[in-house]
Amino acid sequence: MGLTIIGGAFKGRLLRVPKTARPTSALIRKSLFDIWREEIDGASFLDLCAGSGAMGIEALSRGARSATFVDISPKAIKQIQLNLETLGIKESARLMRAAALSALQRLAKEKERFDLIFIDPPYDLNPLPLLEALDEMPLLTPTGIIALETSKQHTTKKALSHLTPSDERRFGDTTVTFYRSCSTQ
Repeated sequence: MGLTIIGGAFKGRLLRVPKTARPTSALIRKSLFDIWREEIDGASFLDLCAGSGAMGIEALSRGARSATFVDISPKAIKQIQLNLETLGIKESARLMRAAALSALQRLAKEKERFDLIFIDPPYDLNPLPLLEALDEMPLLTPTGIIALETSKQHTTKKALSHLTPSDERRFGDTTVTFYRSCSTQ
């Protein structure tokens, strides 16, 4: 299975996708990167629950400085690595095979900061623990944006201590909720 990069330096290039991944649709990717067009150039990007890695690779294609890919599946990490090597951009990427919460704790301990964080957990999981962790960990830059993709059954539009929902977009059965730091509102 494969999908096509829809914009930037690698537009039209094919990415291989693990059979177990549920890649973000081209419509949603296009919409998100249209929204982020002012923020993407030079950004640090976190692709949490990366699956196919399409979002992080799309970010690199469109000018992000770096992308960190987190997934617990060894097959997903291996496929992302192969895609990065095929495109010649592995030096701009960091791969982490870990559970999402463990990876967030490690990144916070390393004092990593991200301009854009994309979270796409399996649709049958409650995403609130990931949002609560991000709320407590200083991983988002002061002007950064978090985008959470969920099924409409798990839509989470909840203000937290340090994060507040700033926008929400619906795409059929999928919802993307955007969060910003409360101090940037």
